[in-house]
Amino acid sequence: MIKKKVIKKKLLIDIELDNNNIPENIYWTSEKENIFKKPCKICFLYTWDEEKKILFRLDLWCKKTKIEDMKNFFYQSFLSMGKIYKKATNDKNMSLKIEKFSKNFLKNEK
Repeated sequence: MIKKKVIKKKLLIDIELDNNNIPENIYWTSEKENIFKKPCKICFLYTWDEEKKILFRLDLWCKKTKIEDMKNFFYQSFLSMGKIYKKATNDKNMSLKIEKFSKNFLKNEK
């Protein structure tokens, strides 16, 4: 019997909060990418609760995040969701709709 090798990786998010619990600094560490405490201004993390069939969200952005950066973050997130959706479901039609929405979002934000 061949035993499967289990590979584990960690992604760590460090958040520095002000006295009002507003993020001032966010850092992420990835063993896989060999990145240690890389600063970022925006971090959204979503996980799926299979049992309850609900989304758990952790939406963080630093109080000094520029509006333009937030708009660009959303645009790139929408594009990524379309690609991920296509890969996960093979639904080309819906992924094209998501891509079209992304481009309209960017166009309307300029």
